[in-house]
Formats: sequence, C-alpha cells, structure tokens
Amino acid sequence: MEPAAALHFSRPASLLLLLSLCALVSAQVTVVGPTDPILAMVGENTTLRCCLSPEENAEDMEVRWFQSQFSPAVFVYKGGRERTEEQKEEYRGRTTFVSKDSRGSVALIIHNVTAEDNGIYQCYFQEGRSCNEAILHLVVAGALLHFALLLWHCVTLGKASLLNSSPLQTSTILFPGSPFRRDTLPMKRRFQGKILPPAQGPP
Repeated sequence: MEPAAALHFSRPASLLLLLSLCALVSAQVTVVGPTDPILAMVGENTTLRCCLSPEENAEDMEVRWFQSQFSPAVFVYKGGRERTEEQKEEYRGRTTFVSKDSRGSVALIIHNVTAEDNGIYQCYFQEGRSCNEAILHLVVAGALLHFALLLWHCVTLGKASLLNSSPLQTSTILFPGSPFRRDTLPMKRRFQGKILPPAQGPP
C-alpha cells in the first residue's frame, strides 16, 4: 500500500482555513473595530483599537495584530505577556500594547509610522479553540503622497520624451496648499538620455 500523501498548504490557504475554523467556533462573541479607515501621517503615532462584543475578560486570551501573514505578526500578546519572538523585525521597539482586560478592549500604538505601515490589519483574539478577528484599514498619508509624486514624475518624463523637448529643468516640487509638510522634494533630471543629480535649490 502506498503511503498517504502529505498535505501542504500555502500561507494564504492555511490562514484562510484558520479564519474559517474561527468562524465556526466563535459565533457568540465578535471582535469589533473601526469601520472607517484610520488615517496617519508618516513620522507620527497611530492607534489600532478593537474590542470584544459583548464585553468579556480577555486577560487569558491571545491577542494578535497581523497583516498578510499570521506569523511573524505586527504584535502578539499571549500568556499574559508580549511575545517579541513572534513579532516582525520592523515593528520591534515601535509598538505599545494598551489593554483593558476586564472589558476585552485593546489597542496597539504604532510609533513613528512609515509608508510601509500602510495597509490592512487584522485584530485577532483567541481563547482555546474559539477565535475571531476584526479587519482594520490603516491609510498612511505619506504613502499616498509618495504614489502621487511618482505618478506625476512618470507622466512628466513621458511627455518630455514624446515631445523630444528640452531637459526637465525643475528639480523640486512644492505643494503650497498641501496639508503635508512644505518640504521641497528633490527629483532627478534627464539630459540626452542621462540622469543628472538634482539641482540645488535656493538657500
């Protein structure tokens, strides 16, 4: 008789299976998070909040925030303490856990937000075989601005190439009416197919 074939699951498939099992065993208690996107600026702090509904003591529960993969995670609280060994390297030293265990209300503060923090987060509770999660959407303004600048630069260079015009003279961009910082952002210039260093702006 041939040995039974081993089953192998990719990370997305295993995560989907885990969340499906959670839905089957945790119909009574749900995890609630903000329905609107959480807005944050690069360099500032932001808070990801979620809670159990109805309120329930979460002192002995595992609480986890993660993005596309379950582990390593953005933050893990398990066995009454933080589990830094299960935390992504880029979040170590940048997170603070705030908990009201008796009410099942928790929050994760992410310090010094970066553009890479932008995206979907899941706030996950587990106790024994019961588990549930809420989905949170963090929008980092710096990430949107970076995308807008990249798109503007590509369009500008594309027009210059099509028109075979003179090299791009302006090497900085300023947004006078923008809510973001009014810093001049250095851009590369093109001249006869070569990339030149950014021009020095006025002092």
